[in-house]
Amino acid sequence: MQWSSIPPISQLIAIGAGTGDVLAQCLAVKADKVIVYEADASLAQQLTKQFAMNKTVKVKAQAVSHQTAKEVMYCFNLAQCNALAPATTLLAELFPGLKSLPEREVQTLTLAKELAVIKLHGQQNMLLLELPAQNLLLVKHLVEANLLQYFSHVILQHNEQPLYQSASPINELQHYLSDQGFELCETDESDADFPLMRFYRDAQSQQLKAVKLEADATRKQLAELTQQLDAAKHQAIVGKQQAEEQKTELSKRLEAAKHQAEQAKAELVKQLDAAKQQAEQAKADLTKQLEALKKQVAAEKLQTEQAKAELVKQLDAAKQQAEQAKADLTKQLEALKKQVAAEKLQTEQAKTELAKQLEATKQQLDDAKKQAVENKQQAEQIKAGHAEQIEQLRAAKAQLESQVVIYQQWQASQSQQFEDVQQKIVADMSKNLTNVVKQVESFIGLRDLLEFAQLPLNYHGWPISADIALYLAKKVMDESFDYIIEFGSGTSTLVFAKALRTKIQHNLKQGDCRVVSFEHSKTYLQKTLDDITTHQVESYVDLVYAPLVDVQFDATNYLYYSCEDKLAEISQALQGREGKILILVDGPPASTGYLARYPAIPLILKYLSRHQLHVVMDDYVREDEKKAAGKWSKLFEERGIAHTKELLSFEKNGFSWILNK
Repeated sequence: MQWSSIPPISQLIAIGAGTGDVLAQCLAVKADKVIVYEADASLAQQLTKQFAMNKTVKVKAQAVSHQTAKEVMYCFNLAQCNALAPATTLLAELFPGLKSLPEREVQTLTLAKELAVIKLHGQQNMLLLELPAQNLLLVKHLVEANLLQYFSHVILQHNEQPLYQSASPINELQHYLSDQGFELCETDESDADFPLMRFYRDAQSQQLKAVKLEADATRKQLAELTQQLDAAKHQAIVGKQQAEEQKTELSKRLEAAKHQAEQAKAELVKQLDAAKQQAEQAKADLTKQLEALKKQVAAEKLQTEQAKAELVKQLDAAKQQAEQAKADLTKQLEALKKQVAAEKLQTEQAKTELAKQLEATKQQLDDAKKQAVENKQQAEQIKAGHAEQIEQLRAAKAQLESQVVIYQQWQASQSQQFEDVQQKIVADMSKNLTNVVKQVESFIGLRDLLEFAQLPLNYHGWPISADIALYLAKKVMDESFDYIIEFGSGTSTLVFAKALRTKIQHNLKQGDCRVVSFEHSKTYLQKTLDDITTHQVESYVDLVYAPLVDVQFDATNYLYYSCEDKLAEISQALQGREGKILILVDGPPASTGYLARYPAIPLILKYLSRHQLHVVMDDYVREDEKKAAGKWSKLFEERGIAHTKELLSFEKNGFSWILNK
């Protein structure tokens, strides 16, 4: 959705916000007040915490409907699927792990009464409906209450095929909104199971339609008057015929009829002239409105051209900044290289000098040892009188050994200082380069889009970010793995496959490594298959459809990928040797349940615990992921598995473990 193109609104009314994903997108549009209704109390509490920092948002734990009544709420193990209507079989097909829960009775309030309390004003308001079972009922309810006129934008989450028995077909909903003056201006199918549609009603366009309808009515009235005139003419002809037949008898009546006909004709002519004048006036008014619209379009076109010119200027400025930053970093890098080289030369010179001193010391020690041997021989010949010389030789030997220890300590200290300098230089360079890389990455993506019409890989939203993608690609290039296992397919699948292909094309050492990717959504499974086929890397990927099923760990139930058969197959393939496996945990979505990603590692350890495992977790900024990571670390310690761990500082943060290394 192009949220940035929507001007500020007065109020946003959101019905059935669920987990708040769509609401968070709508909040990109500036609103003076946001009222959110959610029937599920736990979801309402979660929404209150999620948007606590936004002072314009108010969440109400209340079920709204087209009527005030006690209604049955049909519940499921995914709270966002709850509805005031029974589900169809399509809902279970969409969520294979979905289970029905006991129904419960809820008290609903009419949406019209709630909006009357809010006191909507103006027409610049937005309505967000995420209730596929009730969308059309609520829209009709607002029309009957004469409240839909206060909204210029209507955002709907609706499925093409009804998921609930009371849900209307999508085309019926579109036609009804079109009859109310709303036009479908944008559709977001990034989530193919729950597409979003944005409808917009332009007040000026509605006024123009009203004028057109009035003109049509005038034309219709003119046609009716013409018919009346034709009928009067016909009546006059009939009267004339009758008058001819009864000329003598009815001459007086004929004259009277003629007189009446003339009067009727004169009146009809007057009415016709008046209708023509009205039509001419309506035509003149429409011409004026058309000219005004032409001027408005010309002004908007001029603004668009100006905005485009400004964007080109900004792009050129960003390019110059990137070039300047690159030049500055190059200078800094050269200076640092010179500094490191100078310090290295000094260190080498010091090591050379100390080596000379050590050699001289060793020579002295050898001479002293020879002298000691000679003295010992003399002492055996003349045992008396030489005890003092023996003690002196022992002291000289101890002094030489002490000098050797001091030299070794100094050498270790110099090496440590050199490593510290190197680490500081690398850290400073990394810090400076990070910001430049982000700017250059944005500039390159914008340049490819404007100059070559090539969209870059998607690194934002749900997919992995560019920084962790680079980390994973480098890990594949630098190390040899037997398998790469990922939970949740997408951009990461393409990154792994292209890294393997690049490694093989450059004749770098790599065995028969394959990417095994588990995906529960048929929509995203097909999208990933299309991506790897387009980039011609499908031969490196084993894409596995794995619907979410119930699993249990530590007496807790979870919904997770049905992946055990494939993990057992990998274990069998690695039988008799220790394998090396890279594992990325990036699914399923957090909306599937509490600690949604925790089952990944217990399942891996069940089949692959004796192999060397490199585990990477994405989205470590979220609390659920942090809790899951903590439980994994505790599990490793309880089972006595040797491991190291590291926090990865990325856009959305990450965490890594290496087991059994």
